[in-house]
Amino acid sequence: MVKGSFCYIDPEYFRTQHLTEKSNVYSFGVVIFEVLCARPAVVQWVRDEEVSLAEWGKTCYRKGTLLEIVDPKLNGEVAHGCLMKFEEVASSCLHEKGSERHAMEEVVWGLEFALQLQEYAKKVVGHDTMLENQEPITLDGMV
Repeated sequence: MVKGSFCYIDPEYFRTQHLTEKSNVYSFGVVIFEVLCARPAVVQWVRDEEVSLAEWGKTCYRKGTLLEIVDPKLNGEVAHGCLMKFEEVASSCLHEKGSERHAMEEVVWGLEFALQLQEYAKKVVGHDTMLENQEPITLDGMV
């Protein structure tokens, strides 16, 4: 019997009762959203569409409104390109079907790339605080 908090369990597991390597990817995606939004995975006292952070985050990502739920303390501290990559990685972990999720190695690579974008932005801007609403930064030669 699998044990764990309801909000972290792969929805595919509920349908099939089989865990896969991608089940952990789903759980990790929930954790990434918790970090990004500075809130728990489940909050009971909010609007229905906001109760599950995973579902709310996926919806906001699809609508292009994810920045609205990101922890406001990150605004001005994290490069826009880094934040966009971080959001993309988190969202990719939460696909309903495990076959559509990236392998954990790809998730780690995406997070490492987000870190590189942040470090590059610090060099370009010249100080630790990032500019609000700055344009995304890309690294030439990086895939």
